[in-house]
Amino acid sequence: MTLKHIIDGVLLDMAPEEDVAHRAAQAAVAPTFDNRVKALTNFVQGHLDAAAQVRRYDDIKTAITYADEPAVPLFQAEGQAFRKWRSLVWAKCYWYLGEVQAGRALEPTEAALIAILPALELPT
Repeated sequence: MTLKHIIDGVLLDMAPEEDVAHRAAQAAVAPTFDNRVKALTNFVQGHLDAAAQVRRYDDIKTAITYADEPAVPLFQAEGQAFRKWRSLVWAKCYWYLGEVQAGRALEPTEAALIAILPALELPT
């Protein structure tokens, strides 16, 4: 029995033991900078969504839809606060990741990245 793999555009037949070795080698390859940035930005998006969910919104996008809705002043104020915070967070996140890519800052862990991002300031 052989398994088919496409490696560098070439279709190869592999025995099961070769397949296992190939998969192990792929797993051992360090992720690229772009892959690590994608993982970090996904984590930041989860952070934004989680903050909105604490206030019982589905996610940050839902919270922001209230920013221009005056019917319930509290929801409008929260929507505006979430919208402002989202912009500040992404500006800081991308600035910092640019510093990392330029070699002027160390690549952060997820927790370290969240720690340098602006805090959410909601109306009381």
